Amino acid sequence: TQEKTVSIEDAVVFEHLVKPILENKCMACHKEGKIKGELRMDQLAGLQKGGKTGPFLVAGNPDESLFLQRIHLPLENEEHMPPKNKAQLTEEEIEILRLWVASGASFEQKVIELEAEEPLFQLASLKFSQEKSYDFEAPNEDDLASLNTYFRKAKPLFPGSPAVEVAYFGASAFDPSSLQDLKKVKTQLIKLNLNRMPLEGVDLSALSALEHIEEIQLNFTGLSSDQLQPLTGLGSLRKLAVSGNQLDSESIAHLSKMTFLRELYIWQSGFSEEEKEQLQTALSSTKIDFGFDSKGVIYALNPPKIEFEEVLFTESAEVKISHPISSVEIRYTLDGSEPDSISSLVYQGPISLSKTSQIRTKAYAPEWTGSEETKAILFKKGLEPKSYQLKTQPNVRYEAKGATTLFDGVKGKANHTSGEWLGYTDSPLELEIYLKDGDRPSLLDVSLLINEGAYIFPPTGVEIWIGNQNQWKKVTARPPSLPEKAGEPRFQLLSFDLPAEPFDGIRLKVNPIAKLPAWHQGAGAKGWVFVDEILIY
Repeated sequence: TQEKTVSIEDAVVFEHLVKPILENKCMACHKEGKIKGELRMDQLAGLQKGGKTGPFLVAGNPDESLFLQRIHLPLENEEHMPPKNKAQLTEEEIEILRLWVASGASFEQKVIELEAEEPLFQLASLKFSQEKSYDFEAPNEDDLASLNTYFRKAKPLFPGSPAVEVAYFGASAFDPSSLQDLKKVKTQLIKLNLNRMPLEGVDLSALSALEHIEEIQLNFTGLSSDQLQPLTGLGSLRKLAVSGNQLDSESIAHLSKMTFLRELYIWQSGFSEEEKEQLQTALSSTKIDFGFDSKGVIYALNPPKIEFEEVLFTESAEVKISHPISSVEIRYTLDGSEPDSISSLVYQGPISLSKTSQIRTKAYAPEWTGSEETKAILFKKGLEPKSYQLKTQPNVRYEAKGATTLFDGVKGKANHTSGEWLGYTDSPLELEIYLKDGDRPSLLDVSLLINEGAYIFPPTGVEIWIGNQNQWKKVTARPPSLPEKAGEPRFQLLSFDLPAEPFDGIRLKVNPIAKLPAWHQGAGAKGWVFVDEILIY
């Protein structure tokens, strides 16, 4: 295709990156002879003019650009672009379009005029650089698909290539055992990005099985010197990045064995000038980047790591908080409030929890900026009801085990497709609970999943009634508290006090958002509410 034959020096962002996408996925409905919505896309003048509903794009503002809004609408929406029966844009194509608009939507800018650090240049460089060929077979499609979660992405190195790259996201959700999954693509995995994952003490022996790995990113991971040992036998490894880890002389011995490296990035690792010289001598053919003299520069600390056995516990739970730098001061809260360096609790050792708690923690140290926070919610199992019944049914795609799901003591994963969540969009969740004789709960908790990117929002309202001998009284109506931007998939806990009076039943109504807010890519579309546990105490 055109974008593969032009050189990167001659490539124009619009002509060779953006226009081919529009030609393949959009122009069939927006060209001479078929100008849908009065929008013509086969001429620059048409793009610049827009259609009957307004400008096609707003340069510099992807969120306000109509065509990107239409692309992000649900597939079933009549205004979704392209139409449901047409070939859809890939994630990479959408990202190219978004970055082009964000960079100013120039029709003349050349690729080489972009800064090398810009994501659009990096995407372009992959398109126009010489694609390396590999003689091994592509991975099994099911194996590759199984590696994709909300916190890990696996994809071919470039379209049609059997080679694979994998990147991890979301430090708080990192599961060390997931490294074993990489063995499914041990032959095909070429690039691995584990930057900022909490790897302190994690067994990295699974990486030694990667047969053709060429690049590994391990920056700011809490890595220790002994964890480098499994990498010493990776003869195909050409690029290694281990910046931001406090390494010692033992690491020199391991790194010195990696004479196959072409590039080594090792900023802020605590090496003396003598140790740097020793390593440079051992790796005389390797380009080593030790960074710059950081005197006077203040860096942010890595966030702490929260460790516990189970998210949902019976009587009590022990929580440990750790940080790769032992001298930092760890501050935390248990009530969901943001921790600070003055008034929040100082971590002294394992924390014993006897009730549902929302843990938030940060690390602090002199001459460092405080870390980003780490969050976790631990749930104590509630009272077991005498009976319960859903008065409204969840969407058939997200019905899990029905009403049993809400009281089974199994905390859902941060993935709405895991089969552990009830999902509602067209109607509210309505539930009736009847208590055992003698139970007098004072608190009700609703456990939610939030993932704005998947249209899953907090409810716009929660209503509670208490009943005594089938006489019902409304006691709570929660006003909406909606996010103002998208975040990572995460848990949310809503807690409600129950009145100190006799009652034998509870009615609960949880309302999904009817229209997504204006800032969202699917503004105006229906949203979802996802619930996995109802806890009464």
